[in-house]
Amino acid sequence: NLTIVAQDQAEVARVANIPVQGQQQAVQQESTLDFAVTCAMSTASDQTQLVNFLAQHGTKLSDKALALRQNSNVDAQLTTAGSSNTFDQTFLPIMKQELEGYENDLQTAYTHSSNTTEKQLLSNDFQNAQTLLDQLKNAQTALNKVNR
Repeated sequence: NLTIVAQDQAEVARVANIPVQGQQQAVQQESTLDFAVTCAMSTASDQTQLVNFLAQHGTKLSDKALALRQNSNVDAQLTTAGSSNTFDQTFLPIMKQELEGYENDLQTAYTHSSNTTEKQLLSNDFQNAQTLLDQLKNAQTALNKVNR
């Protein structure tokens, strides 16, 4: 379902923005912040394309509808991590989980799609999510080196 994918994109971008907008001082590694900025921008761009596609095909999603998959537990975990100097160690695994769930929903939507344009859009989004997961691994590796 494309609505679920758009909601996933909204949540991934929202969570990725937390260290950029609210917890920047809590971020320990530049690689974590670089990942967060790239993830937020890339996912928001993909979401804009998907929301526009949906609107062209008769489905308009409000901001409220896009926010239905927001997880307040994530916010609480990151707030705690920010005040206990463990932001990066908490943020990166959360983002990995968010991106992997997003990828699963992309695959499901792709499998159930019969529209060529829709399939291409979902395929591009999946490739972008893979790239983000690769960048996340690099950020995690950099963090692990520092914490040894």
